[in-house]
Amino acid sequence: MKTTVFALVAMILITAVSLAQDHRHFSLHSKSDFAFVDDFSAAEQIGRLAERGAWKFQNQMASCIADPELYAKYKNHGPILKWHREFKNADIEFELKAGKCQRVVFTLNGEGHIFRVTMADETYGATTGPSKVPTRLIAWASTSSKENKGDSIRPQGLPDLPAINERWVKVKLAVRGDQGNLTIGDFQTQIQHAALAREKTSVTLTFAHGKLAVRNFRISPRDQADATLPQSSQEILVVPKLSSGPPAAGRRVTITPAEYEGTNVFHTLFLPANWKPGGPPLPIIFEFTGNYHPNSGSTGRPEDAALGFGLSGGRHIWVSLPFIRDDHTGNAVTWWGDEAATMAYAKMNVPRIIDDYGADPKAVVLCGFSRGAIGVNYIGLHDDEISKLWTAFVAHDHFDGVRQWNGTTWGQPLERYRIKARERLQRVGERPYLVSQNGNERDTETFIRSTLSDASNFRFVYIKTDEIFGTFPNQLAKSGHTDRWLLKPSTYRETTWNWMNRAAHATDVKSN
Repeated sequence: MKTTVFALVAMILITAVSLAQDHRHFSLHSKSDFAFVDDFSAAEQIGRLAERGAWKFQNQMASCIADPELYAKYKNHGPILKWHREFKNADIEFELKAGKCQRVVFTLNGEGHIFRVTMADETYGATTGPSKVPTRLIAWASTSSKENKGDSIRPQGLPDLPAINERWVKVKLAVRGDQGNLTIGDFQTQIQHAALAREKTSVTLTFAHGKLAVRNFRISPRDQADATLPQSSQEILVVPKLSSGPPAAGRRVTITPAEYEGTNVFHTLFLPANWKPGGPPLPIIFEFTGNYHPNSGSTGRPEDAALGFGLSGGRHIWVSLPFIRDDHTGNAVTWWGDEAATMAYAKMNVPRIIDDYGADPKAVVLCGFSRGAIGVNYIGLHDDEISKLWTAFVAHDHFDGVRQWNGTTWGQPLERYRIKARERLQRVGERPYLVSQNGNERDTETFIRSTLSDASNFRFVYIKTDEIFGTFPNQLAKSGHTDRWLLKPSTYRETTWNWMNRAAHATDVKSN
């Protein structure tokens, strides 16, 4: 009996060990929607390998001093950290501290190398002599080989090792489709290359000579292939109709927050088909609609908005926010209603919606048409608190502070109105801002450039809606002053979607 029990226990233990080994093997190469974090608190970490050197793991960091004999043994390859993780879109970030290294190399790999960042010391002051490999980026659109050396990219200002030597520097690469945003300390650049859209299976960090320390390594999947807008599309978009019942993928519904229960105050919420509970975070667009204006077809109601859907191609979460009536019983269709209540609604519900539906807090776009275009700044940048909710902005047809609005207390006289409008405009900071206008009128661009010392984060697009729609009215738009110009394919939509792909993934930009 005892022999049988011992044999059974032994079988269980062997099975457990086998499963653990299988789990380790699976984890090294499995695809996951969850972040992988390496805090270097232990020498052994599932998903990480440390090779070609005597790596030490202590004080929440990994460090290694290069060994010349091992360097020669491995044919001029220095110590390396490898993290095996399958992903296509992700944020990869860590901090490094280089001490007298000849070069440090950070690489995304898949079927061969995919994308590489090399920081080198090419000076004759380098301890082991100047690096023969220059400071640069390399991208491989297809499998790397002796014949395929990849495309060399040298953005202006890319830091070399002497620029970052002996201090902690944060490195971050945000990959979305064929777009990448690389940050090294204070340096930032955007890259567009087919290599970035390839499937990745590992990240490596290696160095030659000297000493390297690494801490706070993290891979956060942003598997948003379906959220990336195509460069060219002939699809005619159809704004989804409102559905009854709870929110779900592919449905657009109305939601009345608990604070307004029993009233007709509500916002609309659209969850795209590629959304799933607990899934990869998607960009989110919040929209303010135009005034009630029958001649242009604008109803002033959130449920009739279209700009945000067109901006996202139906691939992002889309919310149409209300302006609250003075009596707080419903949504205002002309101007702001109760300004304080309208702002309070956004301050309360924008973070709530992002949290409830797992939106990407680093990809929060505020857009507006006509009244809503003015509202992007007038409401969305009214004070420092509400200003911090957004990461990018889009205003179509009109802009806060450009012209006088007769019959209002806030929009006239122009001189007084502009004092506050300029204050609000300053709050944009370095965040991306697209300003589109039907026609060639440049008053908005002139106002912005006269207010800001640097408007390089603004993109101005001049739309000819008659080129898109032909004559008015038509099945989609009643007049050229419309929020539906993105529903039909055009060069203007291609330009705007390209901007959206970049803006939705522009990380770590500053507000004022």
